[in-house]
Parts: sequence; structure tokens; C-alpha cells
Amino acid sequence: MKINGKHISGFEFLPIIFVIILIIFGVLEIISYQNTSEVLKKSIIESAISRTKDNSNLLSQHLREFKTVIEGVSFRSSVRSMDWSKQKPVLIEEAERLNFMRFQVTDMKGFAHSTSGDSLDLSDREWIQRALEGETYLSDPFPGRIDNKVILACSTPIRNKSGDIVGTLTASIDTDTLYESISGLKAGKTGYAFIVSKEGKIISHPDKAFILKNPEDSFNNRELAQLLNTISDEQMGSCYYELNGVTKFITYTPIPGSDWILALTAPEQEVFHELDILKQKFFLLTFITIAFCILSCLLVIGYILKRKKIENLEILVEEDKRLLQESAELEKIRTQFFANISHEFRTPLNVILSSIQLCKYYFESDKAVQKGNLFKHLKTMKQNCYRLMRLVNNLIDSTKIDVGFLEKHASNNNIVQIVEDITLSIEEFTENKGINLFFEKNVDEKYIACDVDKIERIMLNLISNAIKFTDAGGSIFVKVQDKGDYIIISVKDTGVGIPKEKQKLIFERFVQVEQTLTRNHEGSGIGLAMAKSFVEMHGGSLTAVSEFGKGSEFIIELPVVTVDNPEEVIRYEEVETQKRIERINIEFSDIYYS
Repeated sequence: MKINGKHISGFEFLPIIFVIILIIFGVLEIISYQNTSEVLKKSIIESAISRTKDNSNLLSQHLREFKTVIEGVSFRSSVRSMDWSKQKPVLIEEAERLNFMRFQVTDMKGFAHSTSGDSLDLSDREWIQRALEGETYLSDPFPGRIDNKVILACSTPIRNKSGDIVGTLTASIDTDTLYESISGLKAGKTGYAFIVSKEGKIISHPDKAFILKNPEDSFNNRELAQLLNTISDEQMGSCYYELNGVTKFITYTPIPGSDWILALTAPEQEVFHELDILKQKFFLLTFITIAFCILSCLLVIGYILKRKKIENLEILVEEDKRLLQESAELEKIRTQFFANISHEFRTPLNVILSSIQLCKYYFESDKAVQKGNLFKHLKTMKQNCYRLMRLVNNLIDSTKIDVGFLEKHASNNNIVQIVEDITLSIEEFTENKGINLFFEKNVDEKYIACDVDKIERIMLNLISNAIKFTDAGGSIFVKVQDKGDYIIISVKDTGVGIPKEKQKLIFERFVQVEQTLTRNHEGSGIGLAMAKSFVEMHGGSLTAVSEFGKGSEFIIELPVVTVDNPEEVIRYEEVETQKRIERINIEFSDIYYS
């Protein structure tokens, strides 16, 4: 075999490759069949249990309705009178209407009158005792005293007009009535339902010979007898058992509101016939797969070899596209950065130059120079020099962070005092803008190892941002909270907020919410990135929570750690006030005030 006139090395090993492929396909088919059959079998079992549970709920509802009917009869005035001469004709009529065998009225001592004409002592019967205690109770099937039939008894209390129990009303029902309620339940084609009591006795079954028999005595099949005991113990589940040489599957679940258990059983083959269908499909699919592999392997291998070169070329093209896209993105960011930084440099330089020209004009003019004007222009030049200094400092520190040269000089300091002093130091700026400034703390002292210079720059950056984006009449809240192992510092404002789509980008370097050169607030897009880097240098985190139009909150979380040799480092109290004022002037240089 040749492609492009060149012999393919190793072509003689293709038969071995075909065998390996067939083995792999075979193993995968077997694994797939096993997994599918297990899932299908589990689904069938769960469905069968669920169906049994649904039917038990329906049967429970039927039993409740049955009890309700008998309770309704007990509320008839003639029945509540406890006068048998008045009760008997009414109960005979009701028994015929409801297709009951008979009704019995029992006094408080358990002596009963029956519509069949019999009188008997039922004081030892559980259903009578339960009814006298105020419960409507349905008994398990039992041989009746009157006609020796297997019957059910449902007893309910009879109450007088005052609500006091004065006797019981009992309805005797043929067990056929109970079986009628489950005769329509089927499992498979030949399956059926039956009911088991908590003692493991069958109380309803298509074959009446099974009813009320002890499992050990009534079944030659020891496995079936054990099954009934299992059903009465476990209450809900499924299992298999042998009966007359046939493996059967059974699901069972308790009937709510009773001590009975509903069971549905059918031959295993009927219940899991879908597994047989799956097996047939598996063998058919396996045969087709093997045939298809044999017929197509040669063509596929040839096609793969031809496509390999094309795919390699496509990979190279995609890689080139990716690199080109990354390059374009980097170029876009760089262009945007230089445009922003050029604007940031040009604006204060223009202001400084204009102030110098005005000062020159004053000096060259014949008019007397007013000190007020000179001071005003000098102050303007100084403020814009601060702006340039702030921008240069941020650029230098940003570069140091990139190359790993920026270090943290930690000392043990009262972080609460640092934040409070910084907040109080910038009241002048907030007052000039008509902004309310609030400071809150839950502790007066908390010493942690921190770089005071960087903490101050972090706070000044966050507060200056809050001032920039908060209009007059708004508020800024600075809060310090001691959380034990860490300190929470938050700066919250009622300003314009940050659009949702921009919130993930605000900590990216050179990224600004307003991207145009005519944006409402000055800035190079470096400050928040620097603040986040400084916080992370302290082992903490900086996050933002904002709702556009309602304000923003920046949250700093710092771990509470201290250095081992505090006497060797400069304490915060030794930092000169003038140095802090200088730093504030630099950080707030782009916030104009008079």
C-alpha cells in the first residue's frame, strides 16, 4: 500500500491491529452490556417497588374510606341511642346496602347484639378493646364464632351527643371483600397480589387455602415460608424465591395506616423480559459490529493515515490563530494602556504648564501681582505634581510586583488604629465634596504583622475611589471587625456602583469601568490591582460587592499573625504624621477640592 508514492512502514502488522480492535470492541460491548443490564435491572426493580408502594397507598385509602363508612353509620341517631330495638332494623338495612355480613353493637362491658340474631361476649377481642379506647380498628382475618367463616371485623366507637363513648359498632365482612380490592393488581402477565400480616400470615390471597396458615405449617417449600417471615420483618423491599420449580420475583411494602404488607409477585422471566430483549439485541449488535469492523478497518486505517497530515496542518493553523488572537488582545491592551497613560500624563502636565504661563504673565505684567492668584496656581501645580508622582509610583510598584522585587516590611501594629487614623485624616476631602463619612469598629486594639505603608496605600486607594464615585449627599462607611483569627475591613459607599459585567474585571491591571478618554473620573486602572496585590502580600483577600446605581463595598480580609521580634521593627506610632499627610495628598491628587 502506498500513499503519495511512499510505502507505509509497519503495514504488515495490520492483521494484528485488526485483532486488537476486535478484542477492544468485544470488551467494550461486554462492559456496555453489563452496565446497561445492571441499570435496566435496577430500574425494573425500583419501578416494581414504586408500583407496589403506589398500590399500597391506594389500598390504604380504600381501607380509610371503608372505616369512614362504618363511622358514618355509628353517627346515626338510632345507633347512638344504644337501644337495640331501634338499632337493629337500621343496621340490618345498612348491612344489606353495604353488602356486609352483619353488624354488631357492643356495650361498654363487651356484650354484643348481632343483626344475625346472636348475642355473645366480645370483651376479649382486640378490635372491641381498641374501639372502646376511641379508635376505629380493622382486625386481621379470623374464624368467626357465628358461621365459622374467615371474616374481617371493623369496630368503631359509638358516642352520645356529649361525645362520650357508650359502646362500639362492629361490621363483619367476608375476606372476599378484601381480596376484591387487590384482585386487579398484576405483576407481569401471570402475577398477582396478596397481603401479609405482621405475624407473617397471609390474610388475602387468590388461593383461599393459604389464608391464616402459619408459613412453617402451610408450605412444603421452606424458602417460601422463610420469605413470608422476611416480608413481615423488613416491611419493604424485593427478593427472589422458588415455587414449584419456577423462580419468582416479589416486591413488598407496608400499607399505611395498618399492620399489613402488600406483596406483588410474578415469574422472574415475566418481570425481567426486557433483559432478554436486551441480550438478544446485544448479540445481534455484537455480530454486526464485528462484521462492520472487519469490512471497514482497512478503509478507516487508510483514511486515518491520509487525514493525519491534514489534522497536523489544521492543528498548526489553529495554534497560529490562537497566537494571533492572543497577540491582538495584548496589542489592544497595550494600545489602550498607552492611550490612558498618555492622557494621565498629558492632563497634569497641561495644567502645570498653564499655571506656569499664568505666573509668568503675572510677573511680566505691569500690574501688581496678587499673592492669592500665585498661591492658587502654585497649589494647582503642586497637586498635579502629586498626580504625576502617584502615577509614576504605581507604575514602578507594578513593575516591581511583576519581577518579584517588591517586599513587605512587616511590624506588629494596631490595625484598628491605622485604619481609624487614615479615615479621620481624609475628612477634609469628604467634607469638601459634601459626603458623609462614618467609621465603625467592634474592638479598639488588634495587633497584627503588617506593612504600614502598604496598608495605608490600600485604604487610601479604596477610600479615594469611594469619594470619586459618590455624589454630594452620599455616604462612605469604613468598618473594622475583629473575627478572632482574621480581621475584616470594609469600605462601603452609596455611589454609582459597578455594572455587573464589569465586576470581574475591576482588579485587572489597566482595566477601567469607563474606557473612553473622556471618562468622568481620572485614573490609570492600576490602583485596585495594586491594592489587591498588597492585600495578598499580607496573606489576605480583597473582594468587591456592588449593585449598579446603589453603591459598592470593598471587603479586605487579613489573617491575624504577628512577627517574632517586634523590637527590631519600626512601630506604627513612630511614623511621622507629615509622611502620612504627604501620602494622602499624593493618593488624593486627582480629587479636586478648594
